[in-house]
Formats: sequence, C-alpha cells, structure tokens
Amino acid sequence: MVWLLDARHDPSKDDLAFQELLAASECPALAVLTKADKLTRREQSERPGAIAAALGVPDDQVQLVSAETGMGIPELGASILTAIRGATA
Repeated sequence: MVWLLDARHDPSKDDLAFQELLAASECPALAVLTKADKLTRREQSERPGAIAAALGVPDDQVQLVSAETGMGIPELGASILTAIRGATA
C-alpha cells in the first residue's frame, strides 16, 4: 500500500489509528510524504525520520516526494517496483 501524507503536518489521530490497522493486518505500506517542495532543506532532512518515529515505522518505510519539482519520484517508483517484485517472488 502507498499511503500519502502531507509532509508539512504531524500525523493526525486518524493517521495513527490507520497505522495501527495496517500493523495489525500486516499489510506492507510505504508512507509517502508529499509536498516536500514546501519544506526547507533542513525540514526535508528531518521530517521523514520524525514522521517515521511518530508512526512507529522504520525510516525506510517513509519517503519524501514533490509532484511540483519531481523530488523523490524516481525513488518512489523504484520502491514500488521492488515491493511488487517481492510480493510475486
């Protein structure tokens, strides 16, 4: 599952409840933090780890992207392909 979250905001109560459901179902998920272009460079380096910690997921399950600038889009595509290949193996 690809789960889109706004990088500018901390996870909401609903986001945290959804994460609990995902964990309980053992559904593999990638939290994609959108609107990276709205963050400062410092925030771009800090937000993924902070949100991963808030959600209780490993850092490698969180990716930062921007549709505006294309930042992180190739990496997101690669992550999705890797997950698909792993699911079919």
